[in-house]
Amino acid sequence: MSKPNTKRGKNLRRRRSQRRTKCLSALVAAAAALPGLHAVPEASAQNMAEQAQFRFQYAYYKDWQGAGQDRISVRAPMAWLKTPVGESTEFEGSVVLDTISGASPLYHDTLTGASGIGIEDERFAGQAKVTEYFDDYSIGVNTSYSKEDDYESRGVAIDGRVWNENKSTTFAFGLSGNSDDISSTNNPDLDETSNTFGGLLGVTQVINKNSLLQSNLTFSRSSGYLSDPYKPGDIRPEERNRFAWLNRYVLYVPDLKGSFHLDYRHYRDSWGVNSHTFDSMWFQPIGEVWTLRPHVRFYSQSKADFFSNVFPDPTPGRAFSADQRLSGFGEITLGLKVIRDFGKDFSMHVGVDLVEQRGAWKIGSRGSPNIENFHEAILAFGFSKTF
Repeated sequence: MSKPNTKRGKNLRRRRSQRRTKCLSALVAAAAALPGLHAVPEASAQNMAEQAQFRFQYAYYKDWQGAGQDRISVRAPMAWLKTPVGESTEFEGSVVLDTISGASPLYHDTLTGASGIGIEDERFAGQAKVTEYFDDYSIGVNTSYSKEDDYESRGVAIDGRVWNENKSTTFAFGLSGNSDDISSTNNPDLDETSNTFGGLLGVTQVINKNSLLQSNLTFSRSSGYLSDPYKPGDIRPEERNRFAWLNRYVLYVPDLKGSFHLDYRHYRDSWGVNSHTFDSMWFQPIGEVWTLRPHVRFYSQSKADFFSNVFPDPTPGRAFSADQRLSGFGEITLGLKVIRDFGKDFSMHVGVDLVEQRGAWKIGSRGSPNIENFHEAILAFGFSKTF
């Protein structure tokens, strides 16, 4: 009789115990609400990374509108690295290179497909962050940079986390600042700037061994040139204040060995845009090597005070925009991600998200009329490796 593979058994048990931890901590970090500032730290972020972690992803984005009219397509390879540096310092960095082609939103636009001009552009973006860990708190400093043909942005942010003795409660704070330079391929004389400053306050509370709750408030103020140079007659206010409140609940279900993530985010700004986002994910392990992650999201927003479907503006000189991204609408996202664990701390994933946007889906009342339904598809695949 052959001897059992003791090493393999230990590895399987180790992966089982790690899976429960990952189910609770995966995607606990809130989507960054401010440029260059991670909105909320992960639940396990009281401890620095013990090993280097590397992730790569290639994403493809496509949208269309009306009678099959293709618009924007984006191809984006992305790489991310987190690694310990010494005994109490952690480095995190990421880079992305977007290749964009097509035409921007269909209505009232100088770069629509019908114009024959369209868009061909590349965007490079990167950030680097250093975090120093102490006994009961940590401090991180982040820098970011983004460059396109007609846009250049530089940012800096600082964030901190403070936790109690048993690490069941974590408080987070952050400050960020961005400076943007804006030009236009349509108007070589355009040379404008804008600046954004923001802040964050958040808390993560472990409720029990299977659940946690997270909440954070963010605020940002932008000033300067905030109009769209590619939309005729687009004149937007030179200031914009944004407020957002995000709440997240994570529940691990032992009987299913899976975890449920539920988010609600309320947003409002000084332009009159108010939005509600409901986002849910389920992480379900299948056997020892597969994980499925279905995703459902609903988003609704009211129109900006100065948005109008009437073009050109009958009262020239006032704040005005026909950009449908400032219209009133509702949006539904359905997605699925499949993850395969190959062992030796290496995994691969593939995912798809399908999005549809309609004016009639706005919460409370019908959204902006006379706009064609808008569709998006996002495909992504990648891998992660821990060293």
